[in-house]
Amino acid sequence: MPADFDFEKFSESAFNVIWGEPQEVKIRFSPDQAPYIEERTWHPSQKIEKRADGSIDLTMRVANLWEIKRWLIGYGADAQVRKIAPDY
Repeated sequence: MPADFDFEKFSESAFNVIWGEPQEVKIRFSPDQAPYIEERTWHPSQKIEKRADGSIDLTMRVANLWEIKRWLIGYGADAQVRKIAPDY
């Protein structure tokens, strides 16, 4: 392991347990789900934008989209991926 290896920095992009190169993802949650999403910190990088219709956009920089996909399945039509962008 390199002497300058920083585990905290390396793992900060993990959504759950898988880490790697961060990507920005924006997810729109319906007005029905917005209160539940807002009451919790899902990731240290998260930003929440409230929308006029009561929905919210949750933006995070996460390492592994597989974990995000698995998480979003539980929300069905109440969650819509708006943007995925690699962090260059």
